[in-house]
Amino acid sequence: MQNALSQLIFNYFETNLKTDELIRLDKKKLKHYGWCTEETIQPITHHLRHKLDKQNFLFRVKKLHHFLVENLVERKLRYIASDIFGIDLNKFKRNPDEVIRSIKLLNIILNYIRISEETGLNLNQDSAEINNRLLENELVEIELIKHLNAINNLRQLDSHKGGTKSDEKLTKALNIFGLEKNQVHDNYLDACETIYDKIELELRELRKTTHNIL
Repeated sequence: MQNALSQLIFNYFETNLKTDELIRLDKKKLKHYGWCTEETIQPITHHLRHKLDKQNFLFRVKKLHHFLVENLVERKLRYIASDIFGIDLNKFKRNPDEVIRSIKLLNIILNYIRISEETGLNLNQDSAEINNRLLENELVEIELIKHLNAINNLRQLDSHKGGTKSDEKLTKALNIFGLEKNQVHDNYLDACETIYDKIELELRELRKTTHNIL
């Protein structure tokens, strides 16, 4: 997705942003040594056993969050949204003190691109109109963002003790992925594979959407 976003920004705004400025991964090192050697990727590539207990499931999700979200360069996402797309981020704050973080920034950026793709509005020349539409209740939670937020909630459970609230958060997060807690029982193997598959599918769809307007 970062490659497509970098290309899109260069094509429309003549601004050169390298992919390693958007995500903290050394692509040269990855090409030379392989993806499985990278410390934030390695834990999520380990072979899954036939049974995966809750604690190991949450550990996997925590590492997936690290790879997908914590590796994002928040400063660059804010630069794309504010300086390149001209989005007034203050208008998307729930309160004046809110600091808009990576997942929300990514959602705003993807919505900007979505509106351009759906309407044919030019990302650069029609920026004012796209921003108007963003403010007119057209900011939706992209499917990928729903799942990244669910992963964020799950990874927080890794360091929390069990209890009613913890169980409720787990159930709610699983439901977002179309999973039912009572179907999981004590084996989270299928749940883990479902999360991986859905995230991969959504990243493919986003790349396709971005390529449509390149």
